[in-house]
Amino acid sequence: MNRKAIALIMALILCVGALCACGEGWVEPVEEDTGDIILSGSKWDGKVAITITLHPDGTLTSEANGTVTEGTWEKGTGDVAIVFHAYVKEDLLDFEVYDDGNQYTCVYHPVPDFSITGAKPGAEAVTESPSEAPVEAPAEQPAAPAEEVKPAPKTGDLVLEFTAEINSQLATTFWITPETVSESLEGYTPEDSEDVLFSWLNAGNKNFMDFFKNGTYEYRFTMMEITERGTWKYEGGVITITTESGREMSTTVSE
Repeated sequence: MNRKAIALIMALILCVGALCACGEGWVEPVEEDTGDIILSGSKWDGKVAITITLHPDGTLTSEANGTVTEGTWEKGTGDVAIVFHAYVKEDLLDFEVYDDGNQYTCVYHPVPDFSITGAKPGAEAVTESPSEAPVEAPAEQPAAPAEEVKPAPKTGDLVLEFTAEINSQLATTFWITPETVSESLEGYTPEDSEDVLFSWLNAGNKNFMDFFKNGTYEYRFTMMEITERGTWKYEGGVITITTESGREMSTTVSE
């Protein structure tokens, strides 16, 4: 056998060996399932609390102040790591998530100056303390549906212009008939009771105010699950309420 034939046979043997080795050791790559990605944050002593859970199948679960909705997400491009689509009230909004190194960060734009964060798979998230309630920082704004016909104070009604402690933009108008006040205050003396003495009227179904027999009041903004308490008094024909911080608002019952 000549030298050329021997070289050809050796080359064939080496090729067959290489193919066999590849067939035995090669494993088809599988895309890694890193599990859920959770973005969360709270503000104003927990009065605003958001948790977004991104599932590996491209769906998400959004929990905003106890309200749970569904949405979707996909990988972003460029500086944007993730884009997700979640409902806020009845609107489907888009949110961009950025990769900050050890964690993901998303500006939750329906609430000004508020971000939610989440740990990247295999990394520990950087946590922040919940923000204190700012004096002037606006919260998510209530917006009454345009098609609703709202009641309004009638001529002669007592009107109380009220602004919530938590946010100066949560301002609303309460009113009540003088007859209701007169009947409730006739012979009234404060007593240790949480019974409602009378309730104020308001347009829509989001703002409520009750006066209790013990001289306290309760304001509720149901859209954001906000509740505030203070005191009230009746002197010289004037009803005055005092908030927890000492701010006063009043209305005249009689001249």
